[in-house]
Amino acid sequence: MIVLLMTIAFQSQKFYEHYEVGVKRFQDEDYKGAIDQLEKAIQIDPMSSANKRTYGVQLIKYFPYVYLTEAHLILGEDDAARKYLALAKNYGEDRDEYVRIQLALFEGYLIPEVDTTPVLDTRGINDLISVGNFEGALQLIRTLQKDHPDDETLATLRRFAENALKSSRDLAALQDRIQQDVNDVLSRARQAERENDLESAYFFYQLVDRKLVAGHPEARSFISRYEARLDQSEDKLQIDFLESRIAEMESDNAILLERLEAQKLDRQSLAEVIDELRQQSDQAKRLSPQVVPNVTIDWFKTFTDSRYWFNAQINSNVTLLRASLSVNDQRVGEWDLRGKKVFHLPNLTDKELPVKEGLNQFNMYITDYQSQTHMKTFRTELVYPKNEGLALAIRLSILGVSMLMLMAYVIHQRRLRTAFRERFNPYIAGAPVLTDNMFYGRRALLKQILNTLHNNSLMICGERRIGKTSFLHRLNAVLPTVEDEIYDFIPVLIDLQGVAESDFFAFLDHEITGTLSLRGFDLEPTPDEVDARLFAQRLRKAINLLKERLEKSPKLVLLLDEVDVMNTFSERTNQQLRSVFMKGFAQHLVAVMAGIHISKRWKSEGSPWYNFFEQIQLSAFNDSQARHLVADPVKGVYSFTPPSIDMILELTQGKPYLIQKICVNLVAHILNVNRRKIREEDVQFVYEQIKHEFDQSAANIEEGSP
Repeated sequence: MIVLLMTIAFQSQKFYEHYEVGVKRFQDEDYKGAIDQLEKAIQIDPMSSANKRTYGVQLIKYFPYVYLTEAHLILGEDDAARKYLALAKNYGEDRDEYVRIQLALFEGYLIPEVDTTPVLDTRGINDLISVGNFEGALQLIRTLQKDHPDDETLATLRRFAENALKSSRDLAALQDRIQQDVNDVLSRARQAERENDLESAYFFYQLVDRKLVAGHPEARSFISRYEARLDQSEDKLQIDFLESRIAEMESDNAILLERLEAQKLDRQSLAEVIDELRQQSDQAKRLSPQVVPNVTIDWFKTFTDSRYWFNAQINSNVTLLRASLSVNDQRVGEWDLRGKKVFHLPNLTDKELPVKEGLNQFNMYITDYQSQTHMKTFRTELVYPKNEGLALAIRLSILGVSMLMLMAYVIHQRRLRTAFRERFNPYIAGAPVLTDNMFYGRRALLKQILNTLHNNSLMICGERRIGKTSFLHRLNAVLPTVEDEIYDFIPVLIDLQGVAESDFFAFLDHEITGTLSLRGFDLEPTPDEVDARLFAQRLRKAINLLKERLEKSPKLVLLLDEVDVMNTFSERTNQQLRSVFMKGFAQHLVAVMAGIHISKRWKSEGSPWYNFFEQIQLSAFNDSQARHLVADPVKGVYSFTPPSIDMILELTQGKPYLIQKICVNLVAHILNVNRRKIREEDVQFVYEQIKHEFDQSAANIEEGSP
């Protein structure tokens, strides 16, 4: 297993050695030697980074292209310098202030060269890479390389995709090895239990729970039953025998213990490798050529009911920030367009706008994500007809309605074309859902919780990737908007993953202080060390400040994610946190906790949290909820055949993460083949490519469900 990880890390180690030697030779003014070593480094790892991991622990600035640019410039090789200058910008080295100044100086020395080579659109490749479909990306790259064999961007993307594919396969093999260890130790534990060798079974189940899968249901069940029996008997001889037997088992299984300890290090290295893959995948997205903004606007004017109606649609090939409208030099409106490329202006009438009979001028100012403003002008003449009777009014009304219907149809068709051209793909796989429009299947449960939070703390349980984090994010967004007669709800979202027990109360204090500061409540900064007592004192001050500043009674809602980490904390720490909720200010404090292995452990009578929570179980979507999640996000743009939806529901079993995962890949697939309808054979094709994710999800459920 260690060898496997060393194989994965080897390339990073080798690239760093070439880079280090290249920089040293550059500093020694051996520019040809520097170029030789730096080009070897980028052949292995072409991705620049301000925080590149070397030996698994060290982070360095990896900026090879700025060195290559300067070296070629000094040697008088302007073409090569120009090429590496473009790559330095393409890979984001100019985000560093010092490097940006250097590159600006280099540009001054280089005579601009007109590039007549057509820009290659690599967005399809980047879409596949961003969802982890490296095989599909490689297939598309090979197809494009037949027509563009010398394209450097394609060559770079191919090296990354090949390395990423190999690493992902190696990681899958490593995961299989870890699962084999789990199965092996469980098998020994079950065999010992069948033979009534309870001490040996206890030893092996402890290994499963402590070394392999914390909170494993089968292991925890046996351990709880066995320890309860010991507590009831209070037989000192039996306890002494158990301790002696465990010492003997540790000696007999020394090799196994050593392997499991090594496995712990393997998992840490595994996490680093996965993190590196994520960073490289994000960097790969930046390989797409710079897009020249192209912003257009279509204006529509109709006359009906004795008034003029105005409408417009903005279309852009880049993300927009905002738009504002002025009519006859008077500002009349502004709209937030963040994240949008298409915007449909709401209907406006001549009663709302400063228009006049005769010539009028509309100016729309549209700002894109690069802070570039595009002004679009629409000049139109307004003529108000004389009263020619009811018949004319009816005819005009009919004409106006017809025009509006035609306009709606034109806009709808344009939206379809724009969405297809811009590779519209709304599904989210892996990250929590942060927007209301993609929050499906839990609205009834959300309403139930909002009605319960006044006087109750809640525990949200569920298997991995069932939507607990997304649910907490939605609560965090909705709670400040709740109109309640008594309370003002102030949510604080806290992710406990990776928090050490020694830092626990300081971390809670820091997150609460930071959230309240963002809402305008000035609190003293969190001290370096915070114990339970100081945490309670500072929390009391914060709540008193809220009571002074708010008109209604404050209700501070702690939204605690990944609380499984608290299973590793001492009972004393858990009891100290529990006591915070029993203080005099407790009427202003509730918690919503979410995790995987919390249910059975915390429901025991000996737990500090016994009978403290109302428990909420997050389960898979029912048939109706799942169908909405599949079809609604792309309604009007793409479509699914009924058999394809049935197949998706059967494969995913209503698990929202798996539904999003297969749908994001399905949309990427049909875009690559220029179709808008998803069929049953598309589902089968994509499922075969990502089947390992479904298998891993099933394994996670078997190991980790509470």
